[in-house]
Formats: sequence, C-alpha cells, structure tokens
Amino acid sequence: MSYLKEANRAFKAECYKEAIDYYKKALEMCPSLENFISFNIGLAESKLESIQSEKISDNHTSSNDNGKMSHELRNKAILKFDHTNNYLAQGWVMDLDDKNNSVVLKVSVDGANFSLIESSMLRSDVKKVHGGDGFYGYRAELSPYTSFSATSTITIEPVSHVLDSNSNNTTGRPFPAILSGVSFSSANEKAKNISEKHLYKPTFKQQKTNVSVVILNLNGEKVLGDCVSSILEHNNSCEIIVVDHNSTDSSLQLLDEFNSERIKVIKRDGNYSYSDSNNLGAMYASGETIIFLNNDIVLTSDSISKLANIVNQSDFGLMGIKLWDLPRGDNFKIDCSLKVNQHLGVHFKGLSRQELLEAFELRNSPFISLEEGILHTPAVTAAMLCIRKSEFEAIGGFNRKYFYGQEDVDFCLRYGRQIKRKIGVALDEGAYHIRGLSRRELSQENKVYIGKNRKIIQTELGQWFRKEFRKGLFANPGFWNQKPLSVAMIVSEVGFETDKADFFTAKELGDAFEEKDDVFVGYFDSTTGYDVNGYDVVIVFIDGFDPRRLKNLSPHTILIGWARNWFDRWCERVWIEFYDILYASSEKARGYMEDTLKRKVGLLRIAASNDCIRYENNSKRDFKSDYVFTGSYFNSPREIADLLEPEAISHEFRLFGHNWENHSKFKKFTSGPVSYKEIPGVYANTKLVVDDANVATKKWGALNCRVFDCLAMGIPCITNNLVGVEEIFDQDFPVYSDKAVNDRIQDLLDDNEKRNTLAAKYRDIILNEHTYSNRRDVILSDVLDMCNKKFISIKIAAPDFERAVTWGDYHFARAVRNEFEKRGYKVRIDCIDQWHGERSLNDDVNIVLRGLTRFIGRDDQTNFLWIISHPDLLCEEEIKQFQYTFVASDVFADKLSKFTGLENILSLHQASAYSKEKLDPAVIANTPSHEILFVGNSRNQYREVVRWCVEENLPISVYGGGWEQFIPKHYIKGQFIDNNILPYYYHNAGVVLNDHWEDMKQKGFVSNRVYDVLAVGGRILSDSVNCNTLANFPNYKTFDSKDSFIALLKEFEDVSCRECDLSKDILSFKERVMKISSVLERF
Repeated sequence: MSYLKEANRAFKAECYKEAIDYYKKALEMCPSLENFISFNIGLAESKLESIQSEKISDNHTSSNDNGKMSHELRNKAILKFDHTNNYLAQGWVMDLDDKNNSVVLKVSVDGANFSLIESSMLRSDVKKVHGGDGFYGYRAELSPYTSFSATSTITIEPVSHVLDSNSNNTTGRPFPAILSGVSFSSANEKAKNISEKHLYKPTFKQQKTNVSVVILNLNGEKVLGDCVSSILEHNNSCEIIVVDHNSTDSSLQLLDEFNSERIKVIKRDGNYSYSDSNNLGAMYASGETIIFLNNDIVLTSDSISKLANIVNQSDFGLMGIKLWDLPRGDNFKIDCSLKVNQHLGVHFKGLSRQELLEAFELRNSPFISLEEGILHTPAVTAAMLCIRKSEFEAIGGFNRKYFYGQEDVDFCLRYGRQIKRKIGVALDEGAYHIRGLSRRELSQENKVYIGKNRKIIQTELGQWFRKEFRKGLFANPGFWNQKPLSVAMIVSEVGFETDKADFFTAKELGDAFEEKDDVFVGYFDSTTGYDVNGYDVVIVFIDGFDPRRLKNLSPHTILIGWARNWFDRWCERVWIEFYDILYASSEKARGYMEDTLKRKVGLLRIAASNDCIRYENNSKRDFKSDYVFTGSYFNSPREIADLLEPEAISHEFRLFGHNWENHSKFKKFTSGPVSYKEIPGVYANTKLVVDDANVATKKWGALNCRVFDCLAMGIPCITNNLVGVEEIFDQDFPVYSDKAVNDRIQDLLDDNEKRNTLAAKYRDIILNEHTYSNRRDVILSDVLDMCNKKFISIKIAAPDFERAVTWGDYHFARAVRNEFEKRGYKVRIDCIDQWHGERSLNDDVNIVLRGLTRFIGRDDQTNFLWIISHPDLLCEEEIKQFQYTFVASDVFADKLSKFTGLENILSLHQASAYSKEKLDPAVIANTPSHEILFVGNSRNQYREVVRWCVEENLPISVYGGGWEQFIPKHYIKGQFIDNNILPYYYHNAGVVLNDHWEDMKQKGFVSNRVYDVLAVGGRILSDSVNCNTLANFPNYKTFDSKDSFIALLKEFEDVSCRECDLSKDILSFKERVMKISSVLERF
C-alpha cells in the first residue's frame, strides 16, 4: 500500500502528474482496488487538465470549459427531452462518437446543480433509429420542493461531452405548480430562511473515538474495495465489520488483500434483510459508537471521527453526512471535482392524499446551498449513519419487519420519538455515493417485497407521525418539509384597483403574516384559479366561495372561514361544515353562529391598517378637511344620507367615494374616489372621521375598518355602530343614532382638548389590541392549539351536504361534534362523498354512524363503529375491522358480543341535543301547537300511525315529503321543519307520534325522535321496542296494536303533566360522548 500512500501525498501537495504515476503503480500491485484507484486517477487528471487549460487560455492558443477538456478533445452527444411531468424529466442522450458509451448528465434548476444522472435506461425506439446498445434513456427525479418559482427552468447537460446543435436540453417547470397564486414576496427567499433557521454549529473537541463501522455486502466487488480503501486511508483506528450475504463474486478475496486486522467478516448463508444483518453486525461491534455504511460509499476525509465526536459531545445523537452523486458506467470517466449534493437529510412532503409518510431527500436547489454546520432534520439516510451503540440498543435496533426499504426512516422516527436527541446532517463532511447499486443486486422476489415496506411504516408509525407532522408545520415551520409555512387567501378579486374590501383585509393580514421570515402568503380569486398545492392554511373571506372548489388541497391544510359580514348567509351555506376553524368579526355575530351551527366559532375582529399605523405623509393630493367620510354610494339606504346635515355644521366636510355626485344633498361635498393606499392620507388631513355601518354589519356589531384605521392614526371617530362600540370601547366613545349626530360633530370639532383626549385613549387601545399582527397571532395560536388536539371525523350516510340537512344522522352528528369539541377534540363531519376525500388522511379517529353504506377505514387510524340503525346490514367481518363497536341497543349489543366473541362491543344508546331549559319563550309563543304531530317522510309507505289517525278522523298534522299519494292535503302542514325550530314543535304538540323500521324495533333500537321529544318536555307515543331504558318516563308511551294506540292517545289527552324527575343525562349526548372519550383515550 506504500504506492497508494505516496500517491495521496503527492495529490495533497498538488503534484498531480506525480500522483498519477504512483496511482498507476498502486493499481498494478492491487488490481482488486481498480475502481477506487481509477477514481483517484480521474480526479488527479481532472486537476491537471484544469491547470493545463488555464495555461493554454493564458497564451490565447485554445479555449477551456471551466477546467474541462477543450471541445476538440471531447466526444459529442445529442440530448432530447421527451416529456416532463409528475416530478420527472425524461428523455434520451447518445454519445455520437461511441454509441455504447453511457453519458453522465448534470441536472440544474435555475442554474443550481441538482443531481448527476446517467443514461442507463433501455430505449428500443432510439436504438431502432440510431443503433448501438440502446441504453440511452435517462430519468431525472425532482421533488415538489425543488423550487417554488412557477418560472423555474430545468437544464440537463452532459458533464464530459459537447452537446450537438440538434439537442434540446432546457425545459420549463416539469411538475405541478406549488405555492401558486398572486404573491408579493418570494417563496424561494422564504425557503432559504427556513434552511438557515435549522442550521446549527455546535462546538466539540476532536477526541480519539472507539468506532465500529458496519457494512453489508452482496456481490459488491465493484464498490466494496473503494469503500474499505477510503476508510483505511482516512481513519487509522476504527473497526470494520463486513456482514456478507453469501457473495459469489470476489468480494471476500478482495477484503483478504487488504491484510488488515481491523477488518472482520461475518459470513451469512443468504441474503438477509438490511435490518437483520445490521443488527447482527451491531451485536458484534466492539465500539461505543457505530457507523452503518453502505458498501457503495467512498469517503473523502475522516468523517468517521467527526461524526463520532458529534454524537458523543453535542445535542445531536443520530448523524448522517452530506452525500454527493457518483454515477458509474462501464466507460464513464467523470470530472471528479464536480460535487453535486445527493443527500442533505430526509424530509416529508405532506402532499399525498394516500400516503402519509411520503419522504424525500433534500438536495441542492435555488434556495439551498449549505456548506457548513449541521442541518437539523427529521431523518437521514442509512447509507452513512452514526449513533451511540447504547442508544441503538435502547430503541431495539432496526425494525426487522422491513426488507430493504424504509428501515432508515423508521429508525430515525423511532429514535426521535424515544431518545429525543436531535438528528442531523454534517455539512462540513462529504462522501460519494453510487446510489442504489447494492439494491440492483436483489432478486426479483425481494424487489416485490420492497413494495410492502410503505404499508408497514404507515401502520407502524402513521398515528404518531400524523400528529407530530401537523403540529410541526406550525410550531416549527420547515423542519418536517423544508418549506415555509404557507397561507392562501381566497378573496373576491385580487388587485389594488378592486373595490372589493375583502382583498384589502386579506392583504393587511397577509402582510402581518409575512412579517415572519418563515411565512409565505399567496392570494387567489376566480382569475387565478384555486390550486392551493403546498399551502398549509387557507383563509376564505367570502361566504359565497365553496371550499370544494379548491384543488390539490393537502390533507394537513387547515381551512379557515372568516365571516366579517353577512353572518346569516355564512350559516346558510351547505359547505360551512368544511371549515376547520370559523371566525366572526364581533361577539354578537360569534354567538349567533355558534347557536346556529352548533359548533365553536372564534372571535376575530377587523383591525387597523399597517399603513395607518406607520403612516408617513407623502401624499400629493389635497385631502384637507375638518371632518370626513370615506365610502361609496350605490343607491342603497345609508344612515349618513338621512341624518347628516353638513350645511348645519360650521366646519369643512368632504366625502371620498364613488357615486356621491349623484346624491343631491352630498354632491357638492364629494371629492371622488380614493385608492386604498390613499386613505391614510385622507385621515391624516382631517380632525374627525364619520363612520356609517351598513346593513351587513351594524346590527351585528362588526366595526368597519375605517374605525380602526383612523383611531390608529390618532384621529377620533363617530359611529352609528352602537353594538360594536359596546363590545370594544367605553361609554365615552362618540356614537350617533339620530339627527343629533350634527350637534355631536359640532361639539367635537369645537372642543380640541376633548377630541385629542379621546384620540389618544383609543389609539392606545387600537395599537395594543387591534392590529393585524394581533390577528395573525390569534390565528396561529388557534391553529397550533387545534393541531395539538385529536382529530375526529364523524362519517354519516348522507350522500352529500346538499341533502344532509334533511337527514337525521346529520343533526345527530352535529350534536356529537358539539360535545366532543367541549372535551377538547377537533371534529369534522363527512358525508359519503367526503369519506375518503383529500383531508381524511389527517384524521386520527373515524366514528362511523352506520347507515346503508359500509365504511372501510385505514390501518393507521382508530376506527369506531356506532350502530344506530340498520343492524340487519352488518356482518362479523365488518365489525372486526373496528377497534370498538358501540350499539344503540342493549339487546343487539349482547347478541353481537356472543355471536362474534368480541369484548370490544359496548351498548351506547341514542340521545338528544335538545333541552327544555334552552328553549326561547318568545319562540315557543310563536310556534304552532298541534294536537297530534307526525314529522317524517312517507318512505313510499302508508305508515300505520298516520293511517290510523286518518281512518279515525283524528286531528293529525303531518310534516314531511311523499305524503300526497296517501292522505288528504289538509293533513299535510309542510314538507320540512328546520332542525333549529323542530324542538319547539315537539314541545308545543299535544302528542308526537313515532314508529320504527321493523328490524330496529325487534332488535331494540329506539328512534332518536323519542329522545328529542322527551328532552324538550314533550309527550311521545311510539310503537313498542324491545328496550326498557325509557320505561320510567311518564311522557313516553308505547303501543302494540291499533286499539292500544287509540287508547293511549286518549290517555295523553287526560294527562296535563309534562315534567319528569328523572336525570336528563339519560337523554343527553354529554353522557354518550363521555363514554366514547373514555374508550378513545386508551388509543
């Protein structure tokens, strides 16, 4: 090995010609090290060639190409792009001087080196035309996070060839858009901040280390020698353990030629899994630190000692290393000075709608160029992985369920979960990696098994990963995916020329978000389309937007609806259920939405414009006035038009807005419209701002932005929004509701001291509590709080939300959701069309309200079944797919337990969300009272309870569809009763009728209507059910024939008492949800 040492000495001294001579002599002595020595010869020749080219250039005798051979000495190649899609750029390339020679290509994105690839795919179509061996095809794999620029350019060029003029080697973005929309900042710049944020530079001493290097080998004669040689060259103490999988080539003889006592070989009788053999190697390791190393790695320095020192002296306990691409073909000779990053850590996309743990390796990109320090990452490749032996053993080593795939990801995630030390990539160190060479030696049978690994890791770690990933998106942006936290704003119209106020609110909030260097904001309207691929939060500002129009919605994306006005319209939208978080801009509106929707709604008011807070007077227009109104006139009633009399006030008044020239009273005061950017200048040049809240906001107390804006600038305001003022300010705030507004304005303008006092007081309130930075912090806090909760999806059998409002299951699910939210869960209701939709992957728990359609859940989710109807459709196989089954019948629960032998079947009856105590007396008084009430569709059957009443000419009132074919019209009082009003009908009725499906009656399932009627103090008459739970309720009577039905109706007429002393818990969802929660916490 003396020639090799001399060669290395000469190379370090930059005596490249001398080094080449020694390397060639070393090659003659050690032919088994041909690959490694040839690699170094190529590197020395490249250095020498670069020096010679520079000299030629200096003498103006020839040109050089960045230190490479002159064009006259390089082969020509033709390169063609075929297509670019799905994160792949594919095509073919051919050496025109030697068609059997593989060509190495450099892939660049916007000028940044991304990868090195090789022409190695068979292209029969090209072979048919050009001849040769046909291995001309190439495929460049990219990540969705390679670049966030919609105009990125991909360039592919040969490293050691001259491109023929007929080549086309540049293409536009070859993958779906990510972080699209209109933006006012650079996503790539934000991403650069992300990578720097997770960069660490710990200090540690270079100490002697006790390290064992474990290498697996199967017929690796092409690479093993290079790998071992590089270890022996750069490190003089580590133990090398080679676990050989019954190689049939010269691998073991090659190891013998090293004649080193440091090398130990463990021979196995077959090709065992990566996990099994590495665990075996670790067991034999004598070192306190272990490095797992692929046999296709070539070290360039003593990375072994460096990594060992890091894991033993810093917070980083599991370390990888920066890896460079090293393609290797039979006739390939590369410029070895070209180092293109292959591995800077393993991250997770979080974009797939099917695969939860979708990992990708971080490479170079236009925004990532890391050269020193340690990058904190979720995982690293096991191609080179360093860990303390004690910690390796503490987590049980590599998981033996895998076979060559996902072992490293699984290991790193378990390490982070159990050991809780950092995982990182050393950027100061680098090694070459011939990716996938060892895997190409696997049998076809084993390759088929690799496909099972993804399913295994989803099942093993999916539940834990899902929670950690969604929390990390907001608690530690970029750690999991190397992407900035991204917020999409959905507005009516994007652009500063719009007259739609929602854009300006969105822009103010967006600017506050982008004050953070790790947050990116995009804006969308109908012209941009709604492709929100890559966005973590989507905030919708308009009630009329259906979030189902969003494309490429990530499972982890949080949907927020911000109702700033038209609160009743928001509540009427069927798609309101799709939002994860809802906000209202006033306390009164928030309460209304909560009562109507039966779910939590947050408070998020409008706030002061950033421009008003930081105003600098640089306006060129004359805005001077004593008092001012900013707003437009569109022939709709405005209180200011009726109440304000500028002629009666002895101060100058000006109007800024559209169409006031068409108003007889105010046309003389109008100065035309102003842009949004000019409004701060208007307020800066006046003494008082008049606010006129419109019909969409006034009664709700939602204050207009002009109130916040002028107060932020120290200009007082007078408003007609009395409700809003009561919610935020005090009794001193100037308000108006009648013609006295003119006197109030006169007094304020005459009293400078009072006006200035008010301005100072309310400005402090605005700046402390009502900025968009405050609103941003509320949103981020709420999102993070929500992501720390367990996500539940309630699956109902309604086809979609358009029809769900008429389904009892939907209202049942809303009541269940309401109770779960009170207990700290995040809950969403899914109709059948959304059971397996984009967002279902992010759910921790599915609670299925069994209807006519069967639900099949995922192995990485907790699945509960609640049988509330249609028990005849169930089978044992279905029940066994759920971790727990709840049954709304004691009889059927007992039967199922005995039939299946399962212990995870519990009785859980239906319940009611209604309460007599919560009924509004005013609504009770205005709700019709019916002697006999039946609510329900006909189901195309003449239901007996209705038929008997008609036959006996009883005063029954029917609400429901499909009855015209059975009964006279005068009995039909309506097709539908809103669920919010229904309890009042039940309460006011003399008696409510109920019947059951035959199978539900026999199997003990009591209708939800029974619970609803009893909960509001109503009286109900129902057919008999095999259930004794409600037997003690005096208001609940059951019949088993027409005669008993008629008799019990008469009995109800004689009983006026509606009170019941029994505990209401037996009727409420609170008790039901408590029972489910107690089971759920076990998972």
